[in-house]
Amino acid sequence: ETIDRLAESGRFVALKESSYDLPRVMEKISAMRGRLTLYSGSDDMIYPLLAIGAEGVISVLANVAPAYVSGMTGAYFSGKTEKALTMQTECLPLVRALFSEVSPIPCKYAMELLGLCGGELRLPLIGAGENTRRKLREALVQMGILIA
Repeated sequence: ETIDRLAESGRFVALKESSYDLPRVMEKISAMRGRLTLYSGSDDMIYPLLAIGAEGVISVLANVAPAYVSGMTGAYFSGKTEKALTMQTECLPLVRALFSEVSPIPCKYAMELLGLCGGELRLPLIGAGENTRRKLREALVQMGILIA
């Protein structure tokens, strides 16, 4: 019913889906078909959601590794699904690290490591903990995004 109201309003073109309930997501996609587009909103679910009909990604990971996310989705949409699945699996340690504390704390730290921003946070947020910083650095190095 909510999907019908959103689609009929003419003010919405897509939904961001962050659920892990794949059968329910499949029902949503079926209900939306031709009226609204569904985007994956969970970086650890990009491949599974694309496989059941999502048409794109809204991603935290893409702030840190835009070419990687673009490459993964590009591989999927060009029929190189095995490559996309491998890429999804390989990025999971970084995704876990990016969500190991309240967002956007880990993402800001990772972007600071990469020289993309200063990493400043507004209160009440504080900087990433030592364990998170270590995991982020290790994952970025492992993926070849950061030189050790």
